Amino acid sequence: MTTLDQKLEESFRDLDISRGQQDSLRLYLGLLHRKDIPTWEHSIRVGLKGVEVAEFTRIMDPKAMFYSGLLHDIGKCLTDDESLKKTEGFGPKDMQELRRHPKDGYRLLKGVHDFAVEILVRHHYFPESGYPKRLPSADIDFSKGTEVNIFFYARVLALIDFHDAMMNRENDKFGDRP
Repeated sequence: MTTLDQKLEESFRDLDISRGQQDSLRLYLGLLHRKDIPTWEHSIRVGLKGVEVAEFTRIMDPKAMFYSGLLHDIGKCLTDDESLKKTEGFGPKDMQELRRHPKDGYRLLKGVHDFAVEILVRHHYFPESGYPKRLPSADIDFSKGTEVNIFFYARVLALIDFHDAMMNRENDKFGDRP
């Protein structure tokens, strides 16, 4: 059986990601691994699935989906352990704590992985109860076409994120599994 580490290394090679970029991604993934292994595993699965979806649809950049998927929950490195690792009895305080992770991730990655950071800050933004309520203003002036792509990639990332969470989660945050 191929491990997530092996799949990650294969994707680095297949996507021709430079050694410097690999080191940067490993650094951030290492923070997640030290904080919460299930979140680290989830992030790698979302990144790998992002590549699959991008390659299948042929309308998205696989590298952009890979980076965004790997890094989408990096803000959880700053989430309180009690809320992050809770497996049952999620309350409003816990949800408020968890809802900070897109903006925390934005602050951690801003200026490092700019396209991915614009996607990750939006990956919970879509439903009526989505968050964050206000998006931070980007330091980079993206073209209108790129802005549209950012929202599109974020929407696809949100679906991949939700699917993986529903298939692999070990908590009752969303209620009973279908």
